[in-house]
Amino acid sequence: MSDLERLSAALDELNARYPRPGIDPLVLSEAYDVKTDWVKYYPGVGKPGAYALFDEKWRLLKVGKSSGDLGIRLGSYFRHDGQGAGQFARPSPWKSDTDARFIVAIELPPGHAFEAAAIEEFLIDRLSPPNR
Repeated sequence: MSDLERLSAALDELNARYPRPGIDPLVLSEAYDVKTDWVKYYPGVGKPGAYALFDEKWRLLKVGKSSGDLGIRLGSYFRHDGQGAGQFARPSPWKSDTDARFIVAIELPPGHAFEAAAIEEFLIDRLSPPNR
């Protein structure tokens, strides 16, 4: 099972174990490719939530959260050289972060930013990414 499939299965488990009455189930965003999608907005712009970074072989590198704006949080990681090449924006204490290629996000509805930390912790517990 790929790391993306494991992430999807963990999110399905989270939705099943902790239903949110009256609120849509949590879903993964479409994948954002740091190298080719640089002209697009990051997933989750303007919304709180959780995210996962993958390398070019779709190996999970990091699970994180934003209680504010996912787009701003993700934008703090990357810069672009104007040619479409996404590069890590700042020195990272985790070398494998610099290999990040794909991003998927789990957006939360307005007023539910408090759930971001719980989602992040659940996914870290289930997936044990190398960088937390």
